[in-house]
Amino acid sequence: MRARRSCNQFLRSASGGLILTIAVIFILASARVSVGQKSASSFVISNARVFDGEKIITGATVVVSDGKIAAVGPKIATPSDAQIIDATGYTLMPGLIDSHVHIWTRDVLASALAFGVTTELDMFMRWRQAMHWKEQESKGAFDVADFRTAGTCVTSPAGHGTEEGFPIPTINTPEEAAAFVDARIAEGSDYIKIMYDFGDNYSVMSRETMAAVVRAAHKRGKLVLVHIGSYEGAIEAIEAGADGLAHLPHDRPPAKEFGTFVKAHHAFVETTLAIPRFLFGNDGGGDTIVDDPLLAPYLLTSDTGLLKGIAPVKAQVHGMILHHIQQLRNPTPFEIRERESLKGIAPDQYEAFSNAEETLCLLDRAGVPILVGTDAANGATAGALMHAELDTVVKAGLSPVEALTDATSVPAKIFSLNDRGRIAPGLRADLLLVRGDPTVDIGATKDIVAIWKQGVRFDRDAFRESIAQRNEAWRFGRGWWPWSDLRFGGNSKVHVSVTEGGPDHASGTMSIEGNVKSGIAEPFAGVMYFPVGWGFSPVNYSGVKDLSFWARGNGGSYGISIFTQSRGRVPASVPFGASKEWEQHTIPLSAFRTDGHDITGAFIGGDRMGIYQLEVSRFRFGSGASIGVDLIPMPAIPGSKGKFSASRLIIGSVTKESPAEVAGLKTGDTIIGVGNEKVTDPERVKALLWQSAPGHMVPIEIVRGERHQIVNVTLSEHP
Repeated sequence: MRARRSCNQFLRSASGGLILTIAVIFILASARVSVGQKSASSFVISNARVFDGEKIITGATVVVSDGKIAAVGPKIATPSDAQIIDATGYTLMPGLIDSHVHIWTRDVLASALAFGVTTELDMFMRWRQAMHWKEQESKGAFDVADFRTAGTCVTSPAGHGTEEGFPIPTINTPEEAAAFVDARIAEGSDYIKIMYDFGDNYSVMSRETMAAVVRAAHKRGKLVLVHIGSYEGAIEAIEAGADGLAHLPHDRPPAKEFGTFVKAHHAFVETTLAIPRFLFGNDGGGDTIVDDPLLAPYLLTSDTGLLKGIAPVKAQVHGMILHHIQQLRNPTPFEIRERESLKGIAPDQYEAFSNAEETLCLLDRAGVPILVGTDAANGATAGALMHAELDTVVKAGLSPVEALTDATSVPAKIFSLNDRGRIAPGLRADLLLVRGDPTVDIGATKDIVAIWKQGVRFDRDAFRESIAQRNEAWRFGRGWWPWSDLRFGGNSKVHVSVTEGGPDHASGTMSIEGNVKSGIAEPFAGVMYFPVGWGFSPVNYSGVKDLSFWARGNGGSYGISIFTQSRGRVPASVPFGASKEWEQHTIPLSAFRTDGHDITGAFIGGDRMGIYQLEVSRFRFGSGASIGVDLIPMPAIPGSKGKFSASRLIIGSVTKESPAEVAGLKTGDTIIGVGNEKVTDPERVKALLWQSAPGHMVPIEIVRGERHQIVNVTLSEHP
C-alpha cells in the first residue's frame, strides 16, 4: 500500500467536466424522464379470466390501444398487427387502488406500482412535493403510480400530524375554517383530511371546528375524510357531515346500529387493518411480508427492518394507554370519552383483533362502501402492504370478489376517478395480470405476471434488480446508493458489490463497475452517499475538517463531489486517481468550498466514456470515531407540554461491548449534549464525535428518568 497522498493534488481544477456532470442531476431531476419509459402501444390479452372491477368474465379478450382499453369480451376481433399476450390460466384485473397512503418519498409511488397498485390516494404529505410530482405525472411518469392527495392535514395546535418533524399550519376555531380550507385547495389538495383523534399526547379540535371545516370543504366541492381513534369520534365525524372515515374504529365491539347509522349518512370507511392485525392479531407480524418469496425480492433492506419491527404486542398496551389517559390532569371532554371507552375494553378483545373484524363485517352487511387502504409509509412498505391488506379483509369476512371490488371500482367511484378502476372500453389501461384466480384465492394477487400503467408495461425485472443493487450498496453503509444518469434519461449504468475486509483493517469494501455511455449531454456513473439515508437533506458537519477514503482502480481518473444546500444544484468536485494498489485519499472540506454546515450528499464515480473499475473502502468524514449507539430523533409536538414540548434524541440501542456500553449508557437515555454543545440531531452528534480522534474521552450529557448526568465515553474507531 502506498503512503497517504498529499491533499495538494486535489486542489487543482476538476478535469473531464465532472462538476457539470453532477450538476446536471438536479436539472434533469426536475424534467421527468423514467427508466424504460416509452409511449403506449397496442396489444391484445387473450384467453384471460377477467375481473373487470365488478364481475368476472371468463375466456375474455382485452384490446388495448394508445393507453386505453378499446374492447373487452369473449368474442372480440383483434387487430392483425397487435402484440398478442396469451393469458391462459391467468387473471386480468384493474390496477389496484390503495385508498390510504402517505407519500413521504417518491419510493412510495415506485414501490406501489411494482406491486400492482397503479393509483395511490394520499392522506397527508408535503404539499410542495405533491405539486412537483403531479407536474411530472402530467408529462408522463410510467415508473411510478399515479396519485391524488389530501396535502396538508387539518389539525389543531399540538394535534395529530404536528409531530412529523416539519411545521404545518393548524386551526383553532370554527371561524378559521373557510380560509383554512381555501389555503389547502390553493396548495393542490384534491380532498380534505381532518385529524380528530386524541392520540397519545395530542390535542383535538372541537366538534364545532370539525363541522365548520366539513361545511367549508363541501361548499368548495371537496370530499372530507376524518381520521378517528374511537367509535365516539367516528359517530361525531359522521354527524358533522364527513364523507368518510380514514380508519375503521375498533376500540370496542360495535353497536348493532352502527352499520345502519353510517349507511344512513351515506359515508364510506377505509380499512387500514393490516398493520393493526400485525400488532394485535394472532397470525404473525410484518415479518410475514418479509418472508414471502413473492414479495421479498422487491423490498428494500431499510423497509424490511421496519416491517420486522411491526410485531405482535401484548395485551398490556391497552392498560398502558388507559393509564396514560387516567394520569392527565386536565383531560378534554374527548379524552374523557376515550377513557370511558377504554375502560369497557377487555384486554383479550384488544389483542384478538376481533373488534376490527366485527366492525368491518357489520358495515359490509349494512351496505356501507368499503375502501381498501393500507396506511402504507406509516411504518411499512407501499405496494407489498396492499396484498397483506387484501388478505386481512378476506380473513375478516369479506369475499375475495368483495375485497377486489373495494380495491378497484369502489374507490374509483367514490373519488370520482372516472377513467379507471374497471376494465371497460374508454378507460385507462391500468392493468394487473396475475397467475391463478384471486377471486377464489386472494393470495394470487401477489403472483404477478405483468403490470401496465396507461398501456405501458412496467419493467418489474429492472425494478427488482435496482432493489437488489440498492440493498447491496446499503451493506457498505446506510445511505449509499448506486447512482447514474440512467435515472435521469441517460444510458450509463453502474453495478456495485460489497465484500468483507479491506485496507487498514476495514470491515468492508465496495466495488463499483461503471459503464458510461452517451445518452445525455454529460453522462456519469458511480455511487451516491446521503448522510440522512436518502434524499438531499442537509446535515451539520461543521467542525469536521476533512473526509478520507481508500481507493484502488484500473488507473483511470475519477472524481468525488460534495453537494450542499447553499449551492443547490451545483456541487463542488475534486478529481483523484486510483491505481491497482490501495491508496488513502484525504481531502479537506475546504477543497469543496464548504465548512460542512449544510452537506446534503457525496458522489464518487466517473464521467469518461467506457467501462471503469473502482474499489472504495473506509470512507469517512473526520476521524470516523464512534461510541456504538443507535440514535432516534423525537421531534417536538408544537403546542404540547411536558416531555413532548421539545425535540429529544433517544438512544434506541447500544452495541454490545461498545464504548457506550462500557461507559454505562443505556437504551432509552436521552442525549442532550456532546462536549459543550447541546444536540437534538443524530448527524450532529456524529460530527461532534468525528472532530476527536479514537481514544479521546468525550463527555456526553444525558437525561435518565428525571436526572441529568455526564457520562464520559472513550471513542473507538469505526472500521
